[in-house]
Amino acid sequence: MFKKLKAGLNNALIWGAAWFGGSVLLLGAFVLLGLAPTFPPLGGLLRIATRFGITGLLAGAGFSAFLAYVYQGEKLNGIKSTSFILGGALVSALLSPFLGGTALIGALLGGGTAAATLTAARRAGKERLMSDDAHKLLPRVIDSGS
Repeated sequence: MFKKLKAGLNNALIWGAAWFGGSVLLLGAFVLLGLAPTFPPLGGLLRIATRFGITGLLAGAGFSAFLAYVYQGEKLNGIKSTSFILGGALVSALLSPFLGGTALIGALLGGGTAAATLTAARRAGKERLMSDDAHKLLPRVIDSGS
């Protein structure tokens, strides 16, 4: 049980960091596309990124709970990428408005983070870099078969 909670916390921390960085990239894209007038000053940008990071942390915890429920006992190589990514986008889109974000940005960041998480976990499983502890990126209920 402790290992599952630790894996869920690791996943939430990874999501928080990814959303922190992703929010800066999205804001930059919005400025380049003319959807936002200009970059905020550094202090404002850090406040925005921190808020997204906290939202990502909580969305990552929610996604970990989703994984534990939906993919219980599933092997990593048996998970379809599309449903995994859509799950990350859906959970994030549902949680983001309650955490001060928007559903659209939550879906974009959640789907992207889920894709990156699955890709990293599969690479780690293939390379067997973490032999017995193959999933520090995903909740322990998912087994790579290594």
